[in-house]
Amino acid sequence: METGITQLSLIPVRSTTSEHSEQVTQLLFGEQFEVLKKRGSWLYIRSLTDNYEGWIDKKMAGNLSSSQPEDVKHETIVPDVFAKSTDEQGNTILIPAGAKIPAPDKNNKFQTGDKIYSLDTLPDNHTITLQKTTTQFLNAPYLWGGKTVFGMDCSAFVQIVFRIMGKDLPRDASQQAIEGETICFRHDAMAGDVAFFEGHNGKTIHTGIILDEKHIIHASGSVRIDLLDHSGIYNTDTGTYSHNLSVIRRFFPDIKTF
Repeated sequence: METGITQLSLIPVRSTTSEHSEQVTQLLFGEQFEVLKKRGSWLYIRSLTDNYEGWIDKKMAGNLSSSQPEDVKHETIVPDVFAKSTDEQGNTILIPAGAKIPAPDKNNKFQTGDKIYSLDTLPDNHTITLQKTTTQFLNAPYLWGGKTVFGMDCSAFVQIVFRIMGKDLPRDASQQAIEGETICFRHDAMAGDVAFFEGHNGKTIHTGIILDEKHIIHASGSVRIDLLDHSGIYNTDTGTYSHNLSVIRRFFPDIKTF
């Protein structure tokens, strides 16, 4: 089976073999994937980060390998909205938050696949807190399937924040909603817990991260902070409830909030 490593800032992953089809997710820089099948100029891949599947344009895949995926023992997760790097030809590559890269050497260099990159600045993983990690995404536009500050959906926002905090979560809200510890009562929730919301059919359709006893940060139109109570999310701009609370899950019992 062939494998690849994302060497662009991101690669759109689509539902069908067309650039006009729905974007279901994105591969971030450094993300490894395996090729499950091919169709013309398209590859059907599975991300080795979260097992999500979809079609990518072969032109964006770079060089494929028939060997086993790289075993990166020492990884650095980019904690800021993006890190600026330069390849050997002097081209600038922006590496999005949540991307996993090999730990840079003393010269700030690292190798991904067959290419060597230099980081302009080393990621600072020592000051990671919930408050800092979540609020750096404020006003990022909502984008279905997006996973970066330039456009992200609600479950990607939660996934990327928790990846930076050191916890890997599935890609979709419905998948995230069955993991972690259930918090039975709203008043027992704490900062860092994740709230999930259901539609009229009872299915999980939205998610966000609780900041304190009254507020939630989530991607809805943009990444924003709204009020949260036992009924759901109260949009402070429209003066109405936008989402109905379904369940609250805890993934970190002792998360560092500030």
